[in-house]
Amino acid sequence: MIRQLVNQKINNVTPQELLKLSQQYGFDLSRAQADKISKMLRGKNIDIFNDQDRRQVLQNISVNIDRRLASEINRMFNEFM
Repeated sequence: MIRQLVNQKINNVTPQELLKLSQQYGFDLSRAQADKISKMLRGKNIDIFNDQDRRQVLQNISVNIDRRLASEINRMFNEFM
């Protein structure tokens, strides 16, 4: 049940929510980065509890946005699990 809720939230996250989470988890995130990440996640049916899905998302963030940011988001994902 919790797993479904977490994945649903991740798959429907807005840029505003990502900015709020970045403040909560203590990492820098620009509005432009939040927009890009939100577009990567929204509607993709990603299961962050699945190692392959999580790695693919983090790889996309690392390559297309910022490697450091991918590491911070991974840390945040680990807190959700």
